[in-house]
Amino acid sequence: MIQLTDSELSMLKTIPVTRMRWIKQMGLACLVFPGANHTRYEHSLGTMYVAKRLVDALVNKTDDSFVEKYSQTIKFAALLHDLGHSPFSHVTEEFFQKNPDYLPESGVHYDHEKYTEEIIKKSRSIKNVCRKEGINVRFLSKLAIGKTGTFLDSLMSSATDFDKIDYVTRDSYFCGLPYGRIDLSTLEDGITITRNNSNRKVIVYENASRHVLEGILMSRFYLTTIIHVDKRNCAANQLLLKSMKTAYDQILDAVEPLDIAFEVKTLLLERLHHQWVDHDLVTFLQDPLQRLKFAAVETSWKKFSSLTEDVLQKIIDLQVKKRNKRYYSHELLNKVLRGKLPRLRQDIPLVTFSPSAKYGIYVLHSLFRYTNCLNDFKKELQKFPSCKGKEIFFDIASPKNLEINVKIIGAAEELKTLYDLSPLMRSLGSETRNRISLRIFSNKTIKKIDSWELEFLIEMFSQKAREIALKNKKYLGSDLILLVYYFLYSDREFFKGDTRFQGFFSTVFKRILSELENPYKELARLPKKFGDLCEGPNYSIFSDEGYPEFFSVKFAQDLDALTEMGLIYTRYSPVGLISEDLFPLRKERRISRFGRKYVENNLLKTIPFSKKISKNIENVKSTRSSVFLVGT
Repeated sequence: MIQLTDSELSMLKTIPVTRMRWIKQMGLACLVFPGANHTRYEHSLGTMYVAKRLVDALVNKTDDSFVEKYSQTIKFAALLHDLGHSPFSHVTEEFFQKNPDYLPESGVHYDHEKYTEEIIKKSRSIKNVCRKEGINVRFLSKLAIGKTGTFLDSLMSSATDFDKIDYVTRDSYFCGLPYGRIDLSTLEDGITITRNNSNRKVIVYENASRHVLEGILMSRFYLTTIIHVDKRNCAANQLLLKSMKTAYDQILDAVEPLDIAFEVKTLLLERLHHQWVDHDLVTFLQDPLQRLKFAAVETSWKKFSSLTEDVLQKIIDLQVKKRNKRYYSHELLNKVLRGKLPRLRQDIPLVTFSPSAKYGIYVLHSLFRYTNCLNDFKKELQKFPSCKGKEIFFDIASPKNLEINVKIIGAAEELKTLYDLSPLMRSLGSETRNRISLRIFSNKTIKKIDSWELEFLIEMFSQKAREIALKNKKYLGSDLILLVYYFLYSDREFFKGDTRFQGFFSTVFKRILSELENPYKELARLPKKFGDLCEGPNYSIFSDEGYPEFFSVKFAQDLDALTEMGLIYTRYSPVGLISEDLFPLRKERRISRFGRKYVENNLLKTIPFSKKISKNIENVKSTRSSVFLVGT
């Protein structure tokens, strides 16, 4: 039983929330796991339930006035966190990320969160409920996506936030899997608030809750590897993506003579995120032009639109006369609904490729949101002799990355990240990357593709993806790490200590990248009290007081990824006796010969500030700073 206040009951009855009753939580996973028919509505309700229990426990345990003041806001944020999802959830989100040309504006990073924020701020019914409760709607909209800039953000966006706690349990249950049994009572006992070395409040868990937190992440890992990258689930998603692309092509081809593509793209995107549910997307794919006409007419009733009924009918009439193009979004959709899916013909795991090709796949997968390279890659793959004349579907299958950034406080009030404390969690990150594979689906048999040709294609398009991303000032962190190690290699010494290397990295890039451009936001926000880490004892102070709030788990995971791909060579060495019978191991790293070759062939001429990086590294080394000389 979930007890609701009157205001919570009123919020459940608002149109944006009730819309989620008709959007499946897991998209097309029900084709593989027939029980996976639960919706975003029940997931959102469950997320609010988790928030109620943990926030109430936090208020009772800490007496924190800020949490108490915003306790109802936090619960509403948990309920509303998925409002921006479009029909079939992440499938349509993936469509726009892989096909940015169908967005109204080019170069815009697409995700559902900005629509969540927009819906909360614009919905009259949500505003009315908030007004009665004295809740700031703007703050609520930011908290729902974990971007308020306060310590409350970790409750909504972290490795073990309210959303993940609920969906790990719920998705496991409805798919009939034995994972996701979470001990919420132990989390209630363990959640607390402390202050970090910068005297800022932080949501943490006591060490006794560590096994529960590890269990959540383990369950999430198994969910993503069993469900999200299941070959039949991926095949269904690829078929639906193809159906959407075909429908969009039909519409944009029809409106091309009238120069109203921007208005059409805007209208469809607005409908997908504000009104349409799964059934609406199905009817759109069955007859794209007719559904567009209905949507435009509905819009014209409320506000002026250049897409009048006469204009749309003219478009439909023109399209009927065109016989040279065959559109079949409805046929593809019917195959999806009947479960008649293309078969997996080739599944090529990451571990079978050379180091440079492994990294090329990693780059392609990391940057596909900012480029259209995966579609271009597929077009070139289609020209291979084994694929020519056959309809193929291509995908890079990868479990979701685990951001192991949850913070643990020990008996001695020492603050640590779960990543540092748990070798088990670090190995999960490694295993996630090892599960990445290239997949080719088709209804026809495909002969084995020559590995040399495939690797050449991977490296060509990964470089193209990087160049497109750089034009939009999207820098891949692992590229920058490789460049730093490349310029350090002249000494042929191992850099000792990852925490120290992060301090060195932040010092090198302090004058090159702005905070917004830096791919590691924690390192870009070093407070002024640490000063220049190259001067005097500043780095020693940073090493004592900077961790863990100025330690990037993502940076550490990228370092491990580069090691697994063979581009960085890593060894372990004891630091030395720091207490009785305690010899902790420290990672010591340098770039490998494969890494040097990759940098020389792909990065030196591409990254616009390569020479600046080299110069800054030499400047830091010349100071003989402890950031470079002393291992920690």
